Amino acid sequence: MKTSKVATITINIAVPTDYVDKVTMKRSIMPNFIHSLDAANVHLVLVSMSDRSLPVYIILDCFASTANNMKKNVKLVKAAFIDILLLRSSKTSSTLCCCYNK
Repeated sequence: MKTSKVATITINIAVPTDYVDKVTMKRSIMPNFIHSLDAANVHLVLVSMSDRSLPVYIILDCFASTANNMKKNVKLVKAAFIDILLLRSSKTSSTLCCCYNK
């Protein structure tokens, strides 16, 4: 007697509509905001590291570098977050507000 298992695949297709799901929008505000802060941090760190010719490897919001540069990189990541939170840097302003500079 042979038995076979068949996998079920669910496919969702988004169809344009005028309906706005307010609950989903409210739930997604904070995750999207945090994601945008992470993206801004990656951008600022890359600019800082390239200005200093430091090697860096990035996957999403994870940084890697050579061991002899890690202390410098940690400082740059922290400084970028501080700049973002305090909106201190002109680079930060252009990163966070690029859509308003047209």
